[in-house]
Amino acid sequence: MKRAALYSSASGLQRKDAAEVLEEYMARINWSNGDTVLDVGCGSGDVTASLLLPGLPHTCQRVLGVDVSHDMVQYAACTHQYPRLHFIQGDIAMEHLKRSELWREAGPGFHKIFSFFCLHWIQEQRRALRNIHALLRKHGEALLVFLASCPIYTMYEALAKKPEWKEYMQDVSRFVSPYQHSEDPAEEFATLLHDVGFTSVDCKIRESCHEFDSIDNLTESLKAVNPFLDRVPLNLQDDFLMDSLCEIHKLKLATGVEPNDDNNNNNEPASGKITAHYNLLIAHVKK
Repeated sequence: MKRAALYSSASGLQRKDAAEVLEEYMARINWSNGDTVLDVGCGSGDVTASLLLPGLPHTCQRVLGVDVSHDMVQYAACTHQYPRLHFIQGDIAMEHLKRSELWREAGPGFHKIFSFFCLHWIQEQRRALRNIHALLRKHGEALLVFLASCPIYTMYEALAKKPEWKEYMQDVSRFVSPYQHSEDPAEEFATLLHDVGFTSVDCKIRESCHEFDSIDNLTESLKAVNPFLDRVPLNLQDDFLMDSLCEIHKLKLATGVEPNDDNNNNNEPASGKITAHYNLLIAHVKK
């Protein structure tokens, strides 16, 4: 559960945005006694337990968190133990949903589905949305929040072209948001939502930013979400991370990642606060 613990400690960006979106949208959602809630892509369970659960009406019956990672689910289950909260492993983009534990847990369906910083990991967008639609009861609602575009994907694509890293990143496109290069990601996503059967779709892009306190803070965040790091030999991982930071500086993907002085010819990032800008895709939908 080492990676889950790291993600939990280095996911300030995700918690900040989830908190802001929940504050804005919770009052728009229609609640009833006995509602059941699903959190898709719950990760380490921090957002589920510390933001989503406390913000739900006391009349909600139960909250289920699901994540594709066994380690994340194990960490979440051990760390966040509350009477109404439960975690299971499952893939929202699975092909045979009705054979899964998630389908059995859904029973007649969930009244509400939330998802924070999950859907940008999924290339099979239509299948994932079709499964979310199937897991919702009639008149159910979903709030989906994820990265439409982000500097980290530009950095991945740049590193994947470098001779020293390309062998570990041959499938880089799998780990780039499906909307990174879209001219109109909100419209593209809204069209998919309508296609799978949602009847009410409010979909928009929000420009956002996050300030990292230091290079170390940014590095920990990169380590927590980087899908390629474990493929890199242990003796090269520090070089890989340093090269990641240098690409962020060189490509001007964040402000504050500047060389220490004019004598720094290696484009090595300096210490200090760093601000990253990215685009969130937010969708509030009804079945």
